[in-house]
Amino acid sequence: MRGSRLRISILAFATAFGCSEPGPSPTRAQSTPSTPSTPSTPEVRQFSRPEQLSEPAQAGPASKVTLPDVVLTNQAGQPVNLPSLVEGKIAVIQTIFTSCGTICPPMGVNFGKLAARVEDQSDVVLISISIDPITDIPERLTAWAGKFSEPGPSIPENWILLTGASEDIRKTLTALRVFTAEKSDHSSMVAVGHHDSGTWTRVDGLSDPETLVRAVADIRAAIPSEPAAKSEPAPNEAALHYFTDVELVDQHGESHRLYSDLLRGKVVVVNSFFTSCQGICPPMTQRIASLEASLGERDDLLFLSLTVDPITDQTEQLAAYAAKYAADERWLFLGGEPENVEIALHKLGFAVEAREAHSNLVVIGKEATGLWKKAFSMAEPEQLLEVVHSVLDDQARPLPAG
Repeated sequence: MRGSRLRISILAFATAFGCSEPGPSPTRAQSTPSTPSTPSTPEVRQFSRPEQLSEPAQAGPASKVTLPDVVLTNQAGQPVNLPSLVEGKIAVIQTIFTSCGTICPPMGVNFGKLAARVEDQSDVVLISISIDPITDIPERLTAWAGKFSEPGPSIPENWILLTGASEDIRKTLTALRVFTAEKSDHSSMVAVGHHDSGTWTRVDGLSDPETLVRAVADIRAAIPSEPAAKSEPAPNEAALHYFTDVELVDQHGESHRLYSDLLRGKVVVVNSFFTSCQGICPPMTQRIASLEASLGERDDLLFLSLTVDPITDQTEQLAAYAAKYAADERWLFLGGEPENVEIALHKLGFAVEAREAHSNLVVIGKEATGLWKKAFSMAEPEQLLEVVHSVLDDQARPLPAG
């Protein structure tokens, strides 16, 4: 089959989603307990109605910064999670060390003035990070900042000084692009940014405080507006009637309704398997893992693997199997009550009398446009990818119900 040209067979229908029950599951492309059946030419079948999934096969024609998740120590000796400290804030971050006799004192003066200027701006936090954490214990940081606070000597609430483990300091400064191997070579640059959006800029900390104030204002103006809340796609009543909202349970123990939670508004790549299978399941699941990894991040794409042995494949077995293939959050391994699983398998064209006879096909569907395709799971990776993209990119309007 390698190197063969992909042939696409299309079944076109000019009718709406129907409500009739499906015919028997396809039998010509099923697995055996040991050796998968391999058609001479990879075939893709396309559908315009979901019930056809169960019908017998038919022939037919600004810079971004991500702060590390580290815990540092503030001037009061308290542990502080860095991302939590700046969550929802505009952060102004400088690097200092208390024994510095050159650029650190004037930078401290500027921070003291800036803290006073923005004290009424609750979304701004000033942070001084020591690059000499072994020497700069919390008491030293408190005494150092007290010399520059206005009116002093108490440190304003919006100015936080941090020390901590050397490795955590290094990770933080590297992320901010201000790390230097020698403390005496440290930069006067100040990072100003909005953690939540990842929007950051850098300003010379020896500039007058007004420059820092303007940098804060510029970052505030650059923060992306809150995206409009995503509206749930309107349910297609005929599709809901066909698929139903039978409940399934994933590898995390979380419940999902088949149509409303897993299919509506989504593009899905669906296969059937069972965790103790030693035949087609391991190579098929690995092929799907490779396909999933090659498709990047899309909010509308889900991978659904339905067990044909729900009595054996409980949450623990599904979780172990998913972990084996490094499944991420958009790849769900689904089981649940046997009668519910049987309904889902039947609706998606995967129902079989014996688990060893389960299908070696994958179903790719886009509920919003009503496009559904079946393809051989062990086709060449680039061929499967082409089929998935053809469904992802489909812009056809769904047929009117009725």
